[in-house]
Amino acid sequence: SDVYKRQEVDIIVLNSKKGVAGFFEVKWRNMDLRDAKRTLLELERKIENIKIKREKEYLGIIAKRISDKDRLKEEGLLVFDLDDFETTLH
Repeated sequence: SDVYKRQEVDIIVLNSKKGVAGFFEVKWRNMDLRDAKRTLLELERKIENIKIKREKEYLGIIAKRISDKDRLKEEGLLVFDLDDFETTLH
């Protein structure tokens, strides 16, 4: 249903002892800065209705490629693309 789709979050990471939650959207495509920011705004709206007790939350995006991802990281967002995984797994 449409209601379920609006609230679907691809990945939720929770540390209940510290009261910290991370919410991620995963997109298997190349994204520019505008696409990434739009996706993150949608994610913000989705998590408003998620009833997980948390004192601090992080938003993030994982995509095939993200241009200007360093700019998003500077804003405190968690941003990963294939380059990050290739570097880590090599």
